Amino acid sequence: MIVKIADALGTTVNDLLGSSCVGVRDCCEADDAYTDESGKSKDDAMMLQLVRINEQLEIKNERTQKMWRTSLTLLIIAAVGRIAMTILCVLFLTIITIAIIIGIG
Repeated sequence: MIVKIADALGTTVNDLLGSSCVGVRDCCEADDAYTDESGKSKDDAMMLQLVRINEQLEIKNERTQKMWRTSLTLLIIAAVGRIAMTILCVLFLTIITIAIIIGIG
């Protein structure tokens, strides 16, 4: 859902969440004034989880788009091949018919 909102606004999820982190490693190194008992910021922990989810969604979306592009390419190749074979068959039958009418064959 947050990915769709970010796409609609023309920004990234990280920017939408107010994250200055580029990747997971950057978020691990981020520090904040408000920390819990473990020494990590609760906001950073939540942001880290959201960044991980965002990265997983990006990978999934890239795979899905690649699959659709590949499927569409194969479908177009099959359709063009079918049309080309039909044209060649009609041409061959036309040439044979003309040859029979003229009496060459």
